[in-house]
Amino acid sequence: MRQHRALQCERCHRRLEDALRDARSDGPPSRHAVSQRPAPSAIPRAGYGDTEIGLSVVTIVELTHGIYRAKLENRRQRRQAFVDELIRDVPVHPVTIETARLAGRIEGEQAEQGISIAFEDLLIAATALQLGFGIATGNIRHFEHIPGLTVVQV
Repeated sequence: MRQHRALQCERCHRRLEDALRDARSDGPPSRHAVSQRPAPSAIPRAGYGDTEIGLSVVTIVELTHGIYRAKLENRRQRRQAFVDELIRDVPVHPVTIETARLAGRIEGEQAEQGISIAFEDLLIAATALQLGFGIATGNIRHFEHIPGLTVVQV
């Protein structure tokens, strides 16, 4: 189990690196939050314009978790350098009071229907909704029960 999670973290970091590199190319205008859990990505652009991307501060928590799960020091250093570059280059959005209230409303409404959403995913989704972003992720299952959220599989 631990080995699987460590491998998953490495795949997550690699996919995020690749997607953000792709997102720097030209493409149609859109807004997307990047979800880290479990396999993050931004939507690759094609065509013209810019894709506006941003991260929830919760994603930084998840990426930092991945740094410290790395078994090899060179992998840990590479991940740390990537997260530092990411924080420098991509806007990181906080969880505000409004975000917290929206997350609480969504969680309460979904719980009434018997749907449970992981807390981290809930905060990432609420941040995206508050900002008018969609979520681009490698696992849409984590976000598919959040009303009004545009979720794109990458």
